[in-house]
Amino acid sequence: NSGSLLIITSEPPNEISFNLGDLESRIRSCISTKIELPDDNFLFSILVKELSDKKIFLNDKLCLYIIRRIKRNYKSVSLFAKTLDIMSLEQKTKITLKQIKEVLNVIETNS
Repeated sequence: NSGSLLIITSEPPNEISFNLGDLESRIRSCISTKIELPDDNFLFSILVKELSDKKIFLNDKLCLYIIRRIKRNYKSVSLFAKTLDIMSLEQKTKITLKQIKEVLNVIETNS
């Protein structure tokens, strides 16, 4: 049939052994790609977007400080923005480097 198939795996599909020769042949002929962790520029953009959604605007220097210390995945960036938002709303003060360090420490110990 004219359908589509999406295979998600931690190993490249062409390195997986299948019991059916025909299936193995078809899998090897498929296009595959690897999703890498985000680079600094992309992570920076994600962080700015996450913070912007919460009406938090930090200067570039602080954002660079954060991305150099945070785990390199989308979940950590989202958790950072959420935690910083909660902390800033509770403390009702301008966001400082000290608060950013606290949030980084909190999400590091919780993940």
